[in-house]
Parts: sequence; structure tokens; C-alpha cells
Amino acid sequence: MTPKSPGVGLEARSDELYGFRLNRYTRGIRKVTFQHTAQDFWSIYWRSTCALERRRSQLLAFLAEGKSNQEALTLTRYSYQGADKIIDAYHAGGLASLNDQRHHNRGAPTLLSDAQLLLLARTILDTALGGVWNGPRIQAWVKQELGQDVHLSRCYEFLDAVGYSRQIPRPRHVEADPIAQEEFKKVLPEAVRATHTRAEGTGRAVEVWCMDEHRLGLKPIVGKMWAERGKAPTVAVEHRYAWLYVYAFVCPQTGESQYWLVPSVDTLAFQAVLDRFARDTGAGQRREIVLVLDGAGWHCGPQLTCPEGLHPVFLPPYSPELQPAERLWALTDMPLRNCHFPALDALTERLAAQCRWLEG
Repeated sequence: MTPKSPGVGLEARSDELYGFRLNRYTRGIRKVTFQHTAQDFWSIYWRSTCALERRRSQLLAFLAEGKSNQEALTLTRYSYQGADKIIDAYHAGGLASLNDQRHHNRGAPTLLSDAQLLLLARTILDTALGGVWNGPRIQAWVKQELGQDVHLSRCYEFLDAVGYSRQIPRPRHVEADPIAQEEFKKVLPEAVRATHTRAEGTGRAVEVWCMDEHRLGLKPIVGKMWAERGKAPTVAVEHRYAWLYVYAFVCPQTGESQYWLVPSVDTLAFQAVLDRFARDTGAGQRREIVLVLDGAGWHCGPQLTCPEGLHPVFLPPYSPELQPAERLWALTDMPLRNCHFPALDALTERLAAQCRWLEG
């Protein structure tokens, strides 16, 4: 018996398959009973910001203008079945059916009630429990306290439901005084208003600047970096203890900043930097500057003479979160991360280039 040719069988099945498709699709789409004009559909098309609504209204606009079914489907890239669904929805709901109805889906009900979510939020805020509240820990808590088995992915939905997001906390000294910090938020605006009063009629601009120091040296700064997947990156390190200090001034309102690289922090060095800052900014001549800085001994010692036009306002103790200049250090440290310097001079050279770039 001669075996049947595989090619003949395949062609026969293909012919039948494509013949079925042709019989199914050449029938045309459903006839539309229009309750609106083509202009109504085009108005939705041009006004809507929903891509799905625009495409549906475009299809009906073409059909309302008298274009053939094939032409309308070719222009909008809809299939026959897709067009039939849009037409059925239009007959049932009118123009409102053209919008993306998925926006109205309420989704599955939450597994935890409002009271249970509130209990979870209070438990997470209870620092006495300690540790990090991640998905597996919440999953175990829900099982133990509420007697429910939930998938790990739902635990992150619980966090989102109570308004929590994953954040890195800023360290806060135990001796920080919240009352003094709140008082400072009142003192600073009063100092600015008083400076405006003194500068009235002089033509001098009143600005708020912030100042802080930052220590850098040969002790390596190791941070995150891009690396090829599957390979753990390494950096050369050599722990040595030679330092320099960055004295930084910044005006948060304008972004203007100035930097000095100084070998130490003391009254003499700060006096020299303060005098140069006042001269370069025109303090006392073109500007009256309210200077926000911490209460370090070399900032407010009796040997320090504050230049004319500078009006210091001191932060409460242990309050770096109130100092905008603290945000500069991520920028100054950027070219030093994951780098090894043979000597302090090499680090100083690269740091100076970064500071010049930041000054613009």
C-alpha cells in the first residue's frame, strides 16, 4: 500500500482551514443602527485622551461616513469579531460604551477589613517590636493574628492600602529636641522679615543661605554601582586616615553655591572662609544674607567676627535634617565613590574639579 504524501494531506487541511476562515470572515460585520452622526464620533475622537475610546469612535465615524466594512477595518486595524463587539456595545450603551470600561472595575475585594488594616498599620509603627517589616513577616503576622493564609503578593497590597511605601529612614540623634526644632521653623522666618526691614530703602536683596562642613579623606567611599549580571564587582580599598574638609554655602532659592577645600575646621579657618564668602557675594553692599548654620564652637565663638551683611541663624543641636546644605554631600562625593587615591593631593584635585563644576 502506497503511503499518503505528507504534503498532500497538509495542503488539504490548510485549504479546509483557510476555507473555514474565509466563510467566517467574508460575511461582513453587523449592521449599525446609528443614533449619532459621524461628527459626534469625530468629536469624541479629537477630545478624548483615552486611546481605546479614540480608536472605537474612529471606527464608528468611518462607518457613519459610509465607508465600506473592509475599508473601516483596514484603517482601524480591527478584526471582524472586535468590530462586532464594539457595535453591540454601542447599540446597548450609546456613546458611553466607547470609553474604556476597565477604569470602572473595582477589582477583587481586599482580604482584610478596614479595622484589620488599621491594626496592621499600628503594629508596623510599633518600634518596640523592632526589625524590618517585609512581605514574609506580614504574611506570618496575618496568619498568626488574623488566622488567614494569604499569598505573599497580597501582603504588599496591604501596605499600599494603609498608605505605606518603602523608604530609608534618616538617623535622628536621641538628644534631638523636637520642640526646639519646631521653634526654629518660626525663628527663621522672623529673622528673614527682620532683615527685610533693615534692608528696606537700601536696594540690597535679602537672601537665605545655608552653610555646613563635610569631611573627606583617603578612607574609601564604597557605594552602589552598575555591573554585569552574575559578577560581583570589587573596588580597591586602603584604609588610611588623612582628611580635608569641604566648606559649602548654598542658596536653596536660587541654587547658587560656593565651596572651599580647607585642611581643618577651627575658628581661624572658618573666619577666613566667612570673610571670603561675604566679599564674593557682596554681603553688606549688594545683599543682606541670612546664614543658616549649626552651633559648632568655631561657628559662634567669641573670637569670631561676623562680616557686615551676614546675619547668622543657628540650628538646634542634633538637627541635620533641618540643614539643606546636607544634601550637597551626595554631589561632592559622587566622583570619589569606589575610587582609590594614592595620596590626598590626588583626591583634592578631583574634588576641586567637582566643586568647580557644581558652582557652574
